[in-house]
Amino acid sequence: MNDQLIGSDHPLSDAQREKLPSLLDTLLPASDDGRMPSASNLDFIGYLNESDPDFFAVLGALLDGLDDDFMDQPITERVDRLTAIASAEPEAFHALVGNAYACYYQDDQALAGIGMEQGPPFPRGNTIEEGDLSLLDPVTAKPRSYRKASP
Repeated sequence: MNDQLIGSDHPLSDAQREKLPSLLDTLLPASDDGRMPSASNLDFIGYLNESDPDFFAVLGALLDGLDDDFMDQPITERVDRLTAIASAEPEAFHALVGNAYACYYQDDQALAGIGMEQGPPFPRGNTIEEGDLSLLDPVTAKPRSYRKASP
């Protein structure tokens, strides 16, 4: 009976999880000097769970479209394969790159590697008094440059 099957809470299959590190490393490999981590060193699954859980369906389809030997191919061949996917499925590929980059450039090691301070960029010494709307005066003084909707 099917009522005794044990399901998994993981959004990707075992085969998809095996291909994911190679996919991420093809997009964002580690630097030769070790300053920049590879994307597979980050918690991409955790990032998606928090930021874009609906993307798992797209990611699963992209991973299913990769050959089983994708992981063993040289990076040049993996790049060629991803270039073909980018041409065939531009929206899905764009979403993949966007999520991978967003995850990557929130990582402390990646930020340190590009010379940025770790943590959020605001407030870092910038103080704004609560309720002080005078900071918006330069903005409100500008003429409206957008088109008004007609009634």
